[in-house]
Amino acid sequence: MTEPTPGGRDPRHPDDAGEPRAPIRSPLIWFSGADAEVLAMTPGDRARYTGMGSAVLFTASLGGLSMCLAMRMALGLPIAVCLLIAVGWFFGIAGLDRWLVSSMDKPARAANDEVDGWDAPAESRSPYKLAIPRLGLALLFGMVISTPLTLQIFDTEIRAEINKIHQDEWNDYVKEMRSGSSGRRIADLTARQAQLQQVVNSGGRSGDPAVTNPDVAAYDTKLAEMRRQLTELDQKRACEEEGVNSGTDCRGTSGRQGCGARCDAFERARNRLNSEIKKVEQQRAALVDRLRTQESSGAESRLAQAKTQLEEVNGELGQLQNAQSKLLAQGKSDNEANNGLLIRMEALEKASTGSLTLGLARLVLFLFFTAIECLPVIVKLLMNDGAYENLARVRRRQDEIRGKRELLARRRVDAQHYEDEVYYGERLRAARWAVIDELVAETTTLETDVNRRNLYRWYSQESRDLPPAPPTGVPWQFGRDPEPPPPESWSDETPPDFPGHSPNDIHIPQQPGPSEPGPGQQDPYRQPGPPPLPLPSRSDIGNGRHDPYGGRRNRPRSRAGGGQADRLRPMEATSHHTGPHDVAGGDFEEGRFQRTVLSVKERFLWLRRRSDRSE
Repeated sequence: MTEPTPGGRDPRHPDDAGEPRAPIRSPLIWFSGADAEVLAMTPGDRARYTGMGSAVLFTASLGGLSMCLAMRMALGLPIAVCLLIAVGWFFGIAGLDRWLVSSMDKPARAANDEVDGWDAPAESRSPYKLAIPRLGLALLFGMVISTPLTLQIFDTEIRAEINKIHQDEWNDYVKEMRSGSSGRRIADLTARQAQLQQVVNSGGRSGDPAVTNPDVAAYDTKLAEMRRQLTELDQKRACEEEGVNSGTDCRGTSGRQGCGARCDAFERARNRLNSEIKKVEQQRAALVDRLRTQESSGAESRLAQAKTQLEEVNGELGQLQNAQSKLLAQGKSDNEANNGLLIRMEALEKASTGSLTLGLARLVLFLFFTAIECLPVIVKLLMNDGAYENLARVRRRQDEIRGKRELLARRRVDAQHYEDEVYYGERLRAARWAVIDELVAETTTLETDVNRRNLYRWYSQESRDLPPAPPTGVPWQFGRDPEPPPPESWSDETPPDFPGHSPNDIHIPQQPGPSEPGPGQQDPYRQPGPPPLPLPSRSDIGNGRHDPYGGRRNRPRSRAGGGQADRLRPMEATSHHTGPHDVAGGDFEEGRFQRTVLSVKERFLWLRRRSDRSE
């Protein structure tokens, strides 16, 4: 007796052996990328793939949140728009992770599989080789997704660092504006404005010439240099008297105490320099007096000129200052509005550089979020094969074999269709050729009949005026004249039937020889065949019995004015002569008959070529 199974079912009578299991309807199973029908056959693996679907769902949710934060930081979009973009990103990440997980199934074939060589599935690469590029792709997405989350966590530190960055950028911007061409022009105009304002305030006076005039300033510079030299000479004279030669001021002295020759030389040089200083002072004083006199005489004109120049300077300076103020305001606004993703990353980098704790925390969080994004691929790599994987491989092999067989069946059907088309074409061509052959044969028969009737008509017309038969030995010897049928029995549809000969027995030699045979010699150009057709008698020709048309008067006329018999008559002038010269006329008519036969042959070849082209 067979023992029942642990579930209480008798293995001999399984209740659901022939009934397909209903597929599992679960969103987590869909996120895991598993085949619901195959998974329904292995209930023990449902928990594993439910966990796999949960990992994919969590990863996709984290990616959607990261995208929402990134759109808010980088573009400043409204929350509703960011949520819509996040939902789209969620489904994109979910589909990508689902594909990564489902494409990493081990496709290796078991050793005990028995399949035909043709039905054997294609060899696949190792699953670990397949996992390397997928793992790299997962790492890339993990780094992209984890960056906005990390920035949001360190938002306070990032904002403080952003303020410093804004201040540094503002200082650099102001410095650049002042050192530029417009900044230098503003500085020059400001100095010129102050100078002109001073002239206007003094009533046209430019100030004390002893201060503002360049010539006076040159005298002042020269006097300062001469006084410095005078001071050095006094110091060296004192060093000579005291006998000191050390120190900066006493270099070049003798070092002996008392006023000697060097001391006297220093004294004389000092006196000469002092007199020169007095002369320069007198020249400067004279120049200052002259300038002051001139200054008092041109004060009014100078005041008017200073006012005009001051207005021009004020206008240009105002324009430049307004433009610079607008640029500074715009730069300040742009600097304060720069709170995007890039400056946040830069601020986090600077903050991490100055703080070891912040740097470690940033690294740990970044790796943590990246690992979460790679979690589905990692779980798939760590998962062992179970009943579902084995059944899934069998299912894939069956699908592949079924697809190959279907392709082979389609190929055979296509080959059969091709053979049918070829057979149909060949049969159609053969049928066309048979019809063409029948048409050619019928055309040849009809053309032969028409030409034979024309030949008999020509014969009847030409032979009525001919003399009697030539003597023996001439090639065209017809023998005794038989009794022809009466002309009343002739018609256009039926050729005449001479006694003892049918129309098909008419024999005309190909070509006569250049010379005639002598008496008792055989004609070498005479072709073997039936005896020649006898000519009608002269009496029959004379009384018109041999003419089926009853004489020339009743002959049919052509459109060109001549009758059918006239067009068939080759050499009427020579037909009335007797003797060997009558052969020439017969040769000409023989050539006409040969051309007629050739025209029939050409018509047959023309029909043949046309049938080939129609194929």
